[in-house]
Amino acid sequence: MKVVIATTNQGKFKQYKELFKELNTEIELLSLTDINYTKEVIENADTFEGNSLLKATQVCKDTGLITIADDSGLCVDALNGAPGVYTARYAGKNATKLESLNLLLNNMVNLKNEERTAHFVCVITCLCPNSKKIVSRGECHGHIANEIMNINEGITYDPIFIPNGYNKTLSMFSAEERVQINHRGIATRKFIKEFKKLL
Repeated sequence: MKVVIATTNQGKFKQYKELFKELNTEIELLSLTDINYTKEVIENADTFEGNSLLKATQVCKDTGLITIADDSGLCVDALNGAPGVYTARYAGKNATKLESLNLLLNNMVNLKNEERTAHFVCVITCLCPNSKKIVSRGECHGHIANEIMNINEGITYDPIFIPNGYNKTLSMFSAEERVQINHRGIATRKFIKEFKKLL
């Protein structure tokens, strides 16, 4: 069975592959890069749920394959939930990881430690060609560090996000550890429970 993960982000795709190992079934996971899908998806919804549905709907319709899409982002309480659904383009569409991190840290420079609370959100939508749909949501709560740590690991904002109960950023965990505690791992495990029923 072929299943498309609607992303070109290889870090995100790697996390999905790790999480799907527990299904113990013959599923071939494909990224958009694997299937040479280059059509742009306009993500103009104002919620994570809305954007993940837009991606899943378009890719499923175009490919005829079961499609899993997610929208995820970082919500900082003191910034009224920003970057939120604009996380990926917070510093501009073509901003580097370092530029994105520095912009957020600069916008929080005057905040006290107790004011730096934040949470990651991931909403997964799975659409099948027969119109069956699964939606799951995961959140990982923590706070924003005062400096960047281990920038070369994890997805964009992992190097400044410290999950509750820990004293290091998400980027300082191994890839296997990261998916056990982060928002995508939480959402995907919820999703897999429902996906097993669909299988």
